[in-house]
Amino acid sequence: MYCQSCGNSIGANFRFCPKCGGRSLGDSPPTAPTATIAIPGVPTNQASNSATNVQQTSSSAFAGFWIRTVAYLIDLVLITIATVIVVVPLSVSAGIRLGADGFDLAALEGIFAVVGAILGTMVGWIYSAASESSVWQATPGKRLLGLQVGDSNGHRIGFGRATLRYAMKVPSQLALSLPFLLVAFRPDKRGIHDLVAGTFVFKH
Repeated sequence: MYCQSCGNSIGANFRFCPKCGGRSLGDSPPTAPTATIAIPGVPTNQASNSATNVQQTSSSAFAGFWIRTVAYLIDLVLITIATVIVVVPLSVSAGIRLGADGFDLAALEGIFAVVGAILGTMVGWIYSAASESSVWQATPGKRLLGLQVGDSNGHRIGFGRATLRYAMKVPSQLALSLPFLLVAFRPDKRGIHDLVAGTFVFKH
C-alpha cells in the first residue's frame, strides 16, 4: 500500500499515512507528474497549484495547535467543575471531623492544599485517559470539535497508553507549557506526549 500524496510505503491496514497524514492510499506508487508544456493562452501554473493543494490536503488530516488549544480549554473547564464536585465535599467533611477532634484547621491548610492538588490530578487523569481510550477516542472537548486520538492507523488506544500520554504532559506543563508549541511546527502536529506515547490527533 502506498500513500498517493508522498509515495510512502505503508501497511495494508493503515487508514492514514503516518508520514504526511494523507488519506489517499493506493496499491501502487503515485505516478510522477507529467511535464507541462507552455501553450499560448493556457495558464502554466496549474501544475504547481495542484501540487500545493495535495500538500494542503495531506497535512489537514492532523489537528493543529489552535484547535487543540480550544479543545483543551473546554476540557479544563469540565475538569475544574468535576474537581470541585469531588474535592469540596471531602474537604468540608474532613474539616468538620478534624475540627471536632480539636485539630487546628489553620495549621492543616497546607495539607488540604496538597491533598486537593493530588485529587485534582487524579480527576484529570481519569477524565483524559478514560475518554481517549473509549469508543469516542476523545475527551468531550476534542469530541465537540471533531478530533480523535489514535495510533498511526487511527485506531483506538488502550487505557495504559492514554495514561502515558497524559503523564507525559506534566513535564511540558512544568516547563511553562512551552514544549506544547512543538505541535505548531511539526508536519504531523505531534507534541512530546504524542511522540512518547506513539499517538496522533486526527480531524475526524
